[in-house]
Amino acid sequence: MNCLTIVHNMKTLNWLLICFLFSPFFLKAQYLISDSLILDFTKAEVDSYMVAQGIPANPLVPVNYGVKAYKIVYNTVNSRGTGNTIASGLFIVPQNVPCPLPLGCYNHGTINYRFDVPSRISYETPIGIVFSSDGYATAMPDYLGLGDSPGMHPYVHAKSEATATRDMLRACREFCANNNIALNGQIFLTGYSQGGHAAMATQRELETFHANEFTVTACAPLSGPYDISGKQKDFLVANTPYPDPSYLPYVMFAYQDVYGTFYDSVQEVIVSPYDTLLPPLFDGTYNTGQINAVMPSVPKLILVPQVLADFQADTNHFFNVALKDNDTWRGWIPRAPILMTYCEGDKAVNYENAIVARDRLIAAGGQNVVARSGGANNDHGGCVTPALLNAKLFFDGYRKRENNLAVQLIGDGESVPGASDAGALASVSGGTGYTIQWSNGENDSLITGLQNGEYTVTVTDSNGCAKTATITLGTTGINDAANKWIRVYPNPAETYVLIDWQTDYKVESIVLMDLTGRKIYQLEPTLQPIQMDRKSLPAGVYIVEIKVGESIVREKVLFQ
Repeated sequence: MNCLTIVHNMKTLNWLLICFLFSPFFLKAQYLISDSLILDFTKAEVDSYMVAQGIPANPLVPVNYGVKAYKIVYNTVNSRGTGNTIASGLFIVPQNVPCPLPLGCYNHGTINYRFDVPSRISYETPIGIVFSSDGYATAMPDYLGLGDSPGMHPYVHAKSEATATRDMLRACREFCANNNIALNGQIFLTGYSQGGHAAMATQRELETFHANEFTVTACAPLSGPYDISGKQKDFLVANTPYPDPSYLPYVMFAYQDVYGTFYDSVQEVIVSPYDTLLPPLFDGTYNTGQINAVMPSVPKLILVPQVLADFQADTNHFFNVALKDNDTWRGWIPRAPILMTYCEGDKAVNYENAIVARDRLIAAGGQNVVARSGGANNDHGGCVTPALLNAKLFFDGYRKRENNLAVQLIGDGESVPGASDAGALASVSGGTGYTIQWSNGENDSLITGLQNGEYTVTVTDSNGCAKTATITLGTTGINDAANKWIRVYPNPAETYVLIDWQTDYKVESIVLMDLTGRKIYQLEPTLQPIQMDRKSLPAGVYIVEIKVGESIVREKVLFQ
């Protein structure tokens, strides 16, 4: 007896509900297939891992939490959208965070060897660890055809990049629900190179087709080929050498696999000997360097001359049509803010991809779309660090954080006699409905008449977000409180910032640095406020470093 017969005979909604719950349609709503713990780092171990990876400490990307990383296998759809398949990825979860977590996603760059993926601990895995160690639950999809996913990888195919990422986010949310990990509803998307293309494609997918399920908070595509049919195509078919010539056949073979309309035999489009040398190299067992070694340095030389001529002359050529289908700026109006970072010295991904995408998205009605240089002289590899720092700072500006707790010293700021008027103040912002608990049993924001020693306060807001801070009263008290009595403003700024501080403090030096820690220039403390000029610096984020006694205070400054 089938479900419809039961419903007809019983005439009851209860049976209809049972049939629905156990129908194949309902079961497909489960995305997570399996999860397995592959990394478990304490905060100290994250620090050590970063040093081992050659990633220098940076105050803009602090390590605040330990992390656990899980390999995720999940259900998704194939590249043609005609059936189901599986995919894998890495999900990195920060530990002991006092508040619900934002869900971030980092999409990786071009990979040929199928196991050079985040779920197998690739060279890009540390990027996810950086985000997660500052409180983001970070998904890192492997994409289709890579990792555990069967078949050929549909390289820079926007739709399948987006659906594989979408379903990875779904699987990660199921994992969090299964493990009592609270998420705060925010979603942040980023990625580098191909991953920049995938990040923008995912925002378009989620905002166009899944707005009731996902709300993207912000998207930071980095050095991606968003205008693949225009500015990026110009790079691929230029008369000059290209740093990664394997990208051209990778796109061709991938699009043939997805669309099936390019050729009946590879000899129709690729000349000898490349027609026989290249196809076997894209089975997922060779890396990009190995394929580049087989290619001519000018990639278009592999193409049959007539095919190349037709491709360059006919905007309706099948390859041009496929490329246009994968321009990620086409066909939508972004809702969430977008910050694209590019570098003018990039010879792998034409930086004008970002300029075109910005202009097109704004023309379509996008209200908060920005493209920003990460350094005019940086190449594709050199652009990685400034681009990722831009993304992190951009996301931090939109992120819901735990309450912003500051503990300030009240008293003479040097030595505190046994039972004087010295005290401590818990100054709190960023939340509502606080409860305050000090280690000495007090529950007011201000406690006074204190002995020298260490005092800890825990502040909990109405969302259940708790934060703890400790202050030492005595000769070291000034160092704990110094950064609470120094102001750098306005921020963001256009031409200069002003710096002032509590007169009790002896400011020894003020330095302006870039994001790599390189000193730009130094000011000697004089009458305050001191004006620090932008001079001829390009727009971007900088660091003002102020030395106060044994303390160093660093403030981020955005010059617009």
